[in-house]
Amino acid sequence: MSTNVEVKDEGSFKDALLDVRSDESSTNWMLAAHWEGNPNIIYCKAKGNSGANEMASHLEDSEVMYALVRLEELVDSYVEKTVKFVYVHWIGDNVPFTKKGKFGVVHGSVQKHFQPSHSVIETSQKAELSEEEMIKLLADQSGRTNKVLEATAAACRQDRGFTSSSNVIKTGKAAASLQTPDAGMYSKKVCNYSNILTESHLCYSVGTRNQQCGCFGESTHLPPMCL
Repeated sequence: MSTNVEVKDEGSFKDALLDVRSDESSTNWMLAAHWEGNPNIIYCKAKGNSGANEMASHLEDSEVMYALVRLEELVDSYVEKTVKFVYVHWIGDNVPFTKKGKFGVVHGSVQKHFQPSHSVIETSQKAELSEEEMIKLLADQSGRTNKVLEATAAACRQDRGFTSSSNVIKTGKAAASLQTPDAGMYSKKVCNYSNILTESHLCYSVGTRNQQCGCFGESTHLPPMCL
């Protein structure tokens, strides 16, 4: 099976894409599909000027489809709106598994026709393709979204399974869960590699050179650091 696609009625296909990209055109989305279910042939199925929500209404659960959507993003109140393009790879829930594989083989060839774009969405959920959701996605990717949590909200967050105890501070949880060594711990005279790793690399050998790690103890209130 070929990994390339041909475009049926290539002239109208390219014109539709150019209209989406043109500031002079009101067309702000274009939708492509496979001609009669053939993985190696695509065509322009629809286009319109009412935005992402209108485009999403043309998606079919039994098809693999592709779209280019033009959006206007407001950076701040002092800057003019910027134009952004989102490429959509739609995989309907009712597309058979074997057909998904055949369409997947040619996707790289299909995507070339829709580039460049500022973002790519691959989904089977129409709810993810509303204009509001696309704007949120663009804001996240451009780093404009405010991700700072209020202290009360942060305190309710659970630590992720693979994070260390240092995450307790980041999520605003009670500092009581942190393990802080007291002064009595500094009288310990053991300093081996396991202690170094498990006790924050602190050597508790006081006043003598430890033969295993080479630390020098000092008779101070704070333990020396292992070198």
